[in-house]
Amino acid sequence: MKAREAASGVGAMAPAIYTSSGMFHSLGLFAYRRRYLVIAAWTVVLCASVPLLPRLHSVLHGGGFANGTSEADRALALLQSDLRYYPSAVTIIFSDKRLHVGEPAFKSDMERALAGLRGLPHLARIDTYDGPHGSSAMVSPDRHATYAVLNFTAPLESTEAVLRRLYAHLHPRRLHPIVTGAPVMYADMEHLSTQDLAQVEKFTFPVALVLLVVIFGTLVASGVPLLIGGVSVATTLALLDLLGHVTMMSTFALNVTTMIGLGIGIDYALLMVSRFREEIARRPIEEAVAVTVAQAGRAVLFSGGTVMLGLSGLLMFKATALRSMGVGGALVVLVAVLAALTLVPAVLGVLGPRIDALAVLPHRDGGARFWPAVARAVMQRPWPVIVLTLLAVGAIASPVRGLKLSIPDATILPESVPSRQGFDMLQKTFRVNADSPILPVVYGSGPILQPRYLAALYDYTRRIARLPGVRVIQSVVNLDPHLGRADYLNLPAELADPPVAAAVAPLVGTHATLVVVYPRRGLSQGQAEALTRRVRAVPLGAGLHRAVGGYTPGAMDYINALYSDFPKAILFVIGSTFVVLLVLFRSVVVPLKAVLMNILSLLGSYGALVFVFQQGHLSRVLNFSSTGFIDEMTPIIMFCTLFGLSMDYEVFLLARIREEYCATGDNARAVEQGLARTGRIITSAALILVVVAGSFAFTNLILVKAVGLGLALAILIDATLIRSLLVPATMRVLGTWNWWAPRTLDHALGRLERAMGSMEAAAEEKQVKLVS
Repeated sequence: MKAREAASGVGAMAPAIYTSSGMFHSLGLFAYRRRYLVIAAWTVVLCASVPLLPRLHSVLHGGGFANGTSEADRALALLQSDLRYYPSAVTIIFSDKRLHVGEPAFKSDMERALAGLRGLPHLARIDTYDGPHGSSAMVSPDRHATYAVLNFTAPLESTEAVLRRLYAHLHPRRLHPIVTGAPVMYADMEHLSTQDLAQVEKFTFPVALVLLVVIFGTLVASGVPLLIGGVSVATTLALLDLLGHVTMMSTFALNVTTMIGLGIGIDYALLMVSRFREEIARRPIEEAVAVTVAQAGRAVLFSGGTVMLGLSGLLMFKATALRSMGVGGALVVLVAVLAALTLVPAVLGVLGPRIDALAVLPHRDGGARFWPAVARAVMQRPWPVIVLTLLAVGAIASPVRGLKLSIPDATILPESVPSRQGFDMLQKTFRVNADSPILPVVYGSGPILQPRYLAALYDYTRRIARLPGVRVIQSVVNLDPHLGRADYLNLPAELADPPVAAAVAPLVGTHATLVVVYPRRGLSQGQAEALTRRVRAVPLGAGLHRAVGGYTPGAMDYINALYSDFPKAILFVIGSTFVVLLVLFRSVVVPLKAVLMNILSLLGSYGALVFVFQQGHLSRVLNFSSTGFIDEMTPIIMFCTLFGLSMDYEVFLLARIREEYCATGDNARAVEQGLARTGRIITSAALILVVVAGSFAFTNLILVKAVGLGLALAILIDATLIRSLLVPATMRVLGTWNWWAPRTLDHALGRLERAMGSMEAAAEEKQVKLVS
């Protein structure tokens, strides 16, 4: 490369890798010469996007955690289809500090409140403690509270739409009502996600502006990255609105898209503006724009590709929430790259030297002395740097050994939300889901009450009853302990007796029947899971089949399904990243080391998450209550998101080192110069992402808090300890082995490079003719 290009630490690529920059140079010329047309096109896109943003919440859904294919999912489907269980329910807790349940005043007020709800759409029935489907367990031990369950025939999304009418008609005179249940919780998640987004934007943009002013010193240069970040997010959210009309999208896509879009959009524009300010000092505007796109644009394109590869790993999961985050994240990165390669050079072409207008701080290179000094220190003492850095990362990561995973529920909502309060009250006061039953749904090809099926079911339930940890069993062949096998084989004839028919009805469908296995009280989570596995291992005869559902089996199936897909995502993300780096740097060692460094960053962030969210440290500062576990999606989201984001800094650093090495052949000097020239830009870009991601740690949903804080900490660890210390130190120790590749592979990559160079040269010639 030319000397003036080698002087920049912003996205410079090694000459042995990229022999031509013509395509990007031509793109820069096009963006400059058609700058007003490009700006007008993006303005039209933005104007078309803004009206769609207010309605986005209406097409996003709060659920998306189920994968729909597990054994527990099949059990639930059978309960709803054959046993007529209702697909959604809303729970209303009624309480009064003075009145007791059953007193005339309590009862009449509760009945009056429920009477106003009986006309709600899709409402099938209301269960209360004194109704035919109620029980004494629906009354609190102090008898000051009870709850009613509203069962709906519509799925969860349709029930959410009924909530506004429910609140409008729920007006007890004296009792205090709390409404909870899955439809209410998901509606609250959607509302809080929208509210959080507005709060984050109010915080992020001013803080990011201050940081950019510190970096650039002028308001105009600082405003361009903010503009690109805002345009990227607004355009992508509009695309999500359109997607939400044709496929199910989770509300969590909103937070992840905004978090990644703001950080990436600002970072990419920061790289472009930084390079342009160098070029405009020594070139005409047109050529400065073209060189900026030719050099920094390459880094942006490659960086965006690696981030999209990482986020694409989320598409390998069946859970809609994860897939939605992957789609939203990949889309916003794509839009940010397009904006950086087209809108930014067009705006720079219009501004020209005015990019440094409205100076706020004197222009000075704060890293002119600091980073060369750091580089020299690392080169002089690489082994102490390696040891101390590994010890520091190890200390941060150490809590990960106690990592516990569990499924999301209302505990991801803040305690101030009524649906969360109701959920907590159901768990603590009424012990709902405490000692929750295991639910085998047994089914056959014919009517389930035929004698051979009843005989097999009788033996099946007795085998389950002998399992350790089982307290009692409820089924059609366990109605009365005084009845024997012969009595139950005659059950179809006894259905003419109304009491018998009433007892059997909730447990029997046409081809399926429900077995309710109540565990011994006080089992730990591990013991409940062990009991579930034992129940699933009990054999059935007579051609019967079963699907075991319930809260504990459902949680086990969900986590197992996620983490059976996780290795595929890991292999895809690491494998694709390794191949790209292998082609880029023509080295086996560099990509392998890059993967290991990313894993260190991840482990550090995982350890910090366990320390904060599982162990509860900083809970007051971040305003959450510790659940004692980490949401099972968080490590997956962190891996797929962070692996691409971290590779940004890896490429910025390694590309500069590679360039120096190809020019001098001196590995130590190349590493020192690479760190000295890229340290400031890596730190600046990382700081922007830390601020954007970290701001989400103060939102309302614990899942979003954890992802935001985890990304911020991981990026901070990555840009300081890993990229600035450990990477250059290990490269200093490895010496020329950094650039080793098997001879056959090196020759193959060389042929590929020459072929790509020929194609790029031909494309450049066409682009020059087109632009001319």
